Amino acid sequence: MLSGQFGDDRLPFMTDRPPDLPRLHEMAETALDILDNDPDGFFLFLEEEHTDSASHRHDITNVTLAAVELSLAVETILEWMGDRTDTLLVVTADHESGGLRSVADRGAGNFPDVKWSSWDHSDVPVAVYSTGLNAHLATNVTDNTDIHDLILSSAMTSE
Repeated sequence: MLSGQFGDDRLPFMTDRPPDLPRLHEMAETALDILDNDPDGFFLFLEEEHTDSASHRHDITNVTLAAVELSLAVETILEWMGDRTDTLLVVTADHESGGLRSVADRGAGNFPDVKWSSWDHSDVPVAVYSTGLNAHLATNVTDNTDIHDLILSSAMTSE
């Protein structure tokens, strides 16, 4: 088991992040470099928490920066996966927060005008994106409790 810890509390938002603190895509790259050496395979869980916590604060700047960082982490993982046939990547959320809705595009380089419907979690379904081994078992919208079965079935298939 391996765990990367970068402090004794939550990591700061991107707008407050010190330059020496690794970003999620850098953590993903390092974790893959280390875990790839295990002949038995591995399970890697990454979370971009700031999409949730910034949504609770109605902070579109940090929600957007967190989404960009998550995108970079997914790109890093996809590059590592390459043509592998023994790997499953699942990208989803554990819940929706804030009821974010874009109401106006303000053009390239500007944050959109948005509205929020809540300060809390909602029951809005979340999207599920997957690629790789058994990705066909994931649908576009899945109850988050079904993700466990998808991951377990892929682990059993690759053995």
